[in-house]
Amino acid sequence: MNLVQKKIFSANRFHSPKYYVCFFLFAMLLFCDNPFFPKTGIPPVTSALRSTPQGVIRQLINAYEARRIDLYTDLFSTAHDFRFYVSPAFAVDGYTARFGARSCEEVDSMCRYVKNNINDECFYYWTYAEEIMGAQNLFQKATDISFVSTPTYADEIRYITDDNNDTINVEVVMRGGTIDIQGGVYIDSANQRCVDEYPVDIYEQVFYLERDPQDNSLWVIKKWFDLGTSTGN
Repeated sequence: MNLVQKKIFSANRFHSPKYYVCFFLFAMLLFCDNPFFPKTGIPPVTSALRSTPQGVIRQLINAYEARRIDLYTDLFSTAHDFRFYVSPAFAVDGYTARFGARSCEEVDSMCRYVKNNINDECFYYWTYAEEIMGAQNLFQKATDISFVSTPTYADEIRYITDDNNDTINVEVVMRGGTIDIQGGVYIDSANQRCVDEYPVDIYEQVFYLERDPQDNSLWVIKKWFDLGTSTGN
């Protein structure tokens, strides 16, 4: 969370057009080092939002905008079995160079939206440890993270029930929106004051949620699919 194209803009005006990159590129950014980004503190966390699937996504957005790693880690199970999936249709070489070669994993049949709408037979992935490391790096380095346009995530939610008709999993589709990430200020070769900026298009993301094993009234993210990197139908 390397492949991201760094965009530079003046404090008063843009030197060049913004280039929007997919959410996977944003995720790859998380693992890059940059000495201009300062660290941030971590206030107390509350899990109240995770009582609904919509609240999980709201907390995810809050975690990015507040740059709070505690809010972020709270979104995943303590079993640390989370996986972030990226399509093999994307630049796999850049992925494997960073994380090492891993076999493509076939999409779980329970992830019906991904299974029914995407041609890719399997997805590459990274795991909980890599996801948290990337998020922590981003939150410490960024000077500001904001959603300049908010994604939609309440329109397409699928509830998965067991034999007793109890909801055990939820599939949430998030679409649209743009994240603007700002970094440190520096003086360029023309002696102009500039700021690092990473505008990121979210495209389409799918979250597969499960009950929190520590509190059955709450939800956690078990699988996260970046479909902005997929081949589509």
